[in-house]
Amino acid sequence: MPGGVLRGIARSRVSGPASRQVSDRARTGVMTFERLKWTYRAWRYRQRLERQEIRLLLGHLAAGDVAVDVGAHKGAYTYWMRRAVGASGKVYAFEPQPALAAGLRSLAAGSGFDNVVVENLGLSSTAGTLTLNVPGGGPSPGASFEPGRAAGLPGQSYPVPVTTLDAYFQSADRSADRHVDWGRIRLLKCDAEGHELEVFRGGEGLLTEVRPCLLFECERRHRGSGSVDEVFR
Repeated sequence: MPGGVLRGIARSRVSGPASRQVSDRARTGVMTFERLKWTYRAWRYRQRLERQEIRLLLGHLAAGDVAVDVGAHKGAYTYWMRRAVGASGKVYAFEPQPALAAGLRSLAAGSGFDNVVVENLGLSSTAGTLTLNVPGGGPSPGASFEPGRAAGLPGQSYPVPVTTLDAYFQSADRSADRHVDWGRIRLLKCDAEGHELEVFRGGEGLLTEVRPCLLFECERRHRGSGSVDEVFR
């Protein structure tokens, strides 16, 4: 039999159902690897990088609670929130960078975490659109809505839809559980690279009525012309 025919038969044998099975297995392998990286990152935060913060988180959340992760990034805090609240609770993770939000949503779904809601949204004091300044060439932990944060640094900027905590959880869409979950929010983590005060202003109703535990980062270098004291008033 001519060699060309043999090669044609070989190609036909891997281009049907078998090739799809190989492709499916490859996708499954990639997702498994990504979930392992997520777990590793979460444990690295708990054991080394942010031990006190994760300890506080786990100490304030219990099964059935609701937790909110503002500035979820790659989901290290989201992971521990879900572990703490269990299947009967819920986690809302907000991440304005599209690639990171999509990745975290895929990880949560692939892990069977149906009660983790990942929103590709920013949070601020008013709803609308803000410019997100992202240093570097891709997704970054330093992305911020504060214009001064990326001044003089190479990077990119693009518009991002934003809402407020109060508007999101008091949504008129009664098909969502947000209005029910409002009163069950026990912990709010916020890492918005200098935009924390605006996030809190947009959640004034939540903070005064529900009074969740707040876990947030606020440094002088993030405040620009403002002060850290403003955030605590």
